[in-house]
Amino acid sequence: MSPADAPRDARRDPSALFRTALTHSSWTHEHGGESYDRLEFLGDAVLELCVTELLLERFPDADEGKLSSARHRLVEAPTLAALSRELGLGEAMRVAPRQAGVRVQEKPLSDVWEAMFGALYLTAGMDACREVVATTVLPRLQQVEAVKAVTQRLQEWCQQRHRTVPEYVELGRSGPEHDRTFRFGVRIGGQLLGEGTGASIKAARKAAAQAAWDQIEDDGA
Repeated sequence: MSPADAPRDARRDPSALFRTALTHSSWTHEHGGESYDRLEFLGDAVLELCVTELLLERFPDADEGKLSSARHRLVEAPTLAALSRELGLGEAMRVAPRQAGVRVQEKPLSDVWEAMFGALYLTAGMDACREVVATTVLPRLQQVEAVKAVTQRLQEWCQQRHRTVPEYVELGRSGPEHDRTFRFGVRIGGQLLGEGTGASIKAARKAAAQAAWDQIEDDGA
């Protein structure tokens, strides 16, 4: 893409663009300027396109259903929030002191990843975006597939052995509202078979499923 063809925002100072990508709306409400919302909107579209293209290349025999499922798991908030945590984007966000808790929340962490991706597209182009997806996002597919697999295995085992499905129950939660830790258990046939904790209800339920499956394997069931 030639400079003449570049989007208008790409002519801005790249450092200013990435600074905007790290600016939460609570900061702009107090200090003015632009938040990451527009860059997040752009980054969301570019990320989905890059993931789609790479999945088509990586899995030439997969049908549309499997590709859609894989794409959804790669671009959903828990996956992107985990990437933001690994890169320290939460700590780097410009946030009003009264809203400091958003630095650890899943949705803002996911949004800031997409905003940074939008800034990358405007400053370095689509090829750079594809490279980032190939090296950081796509490798997480095996991990998210593994989590999905254990919940499926547990449900199938329950249906075969007990003709029922696992029952997930909340056992407690701790921490301030902006930084909660959830604890869930999974009951099978009325018996509490596994417990797990996580920063979200979804993560805690998955951890409980893994604990239950580990117990089943230990028992040789």
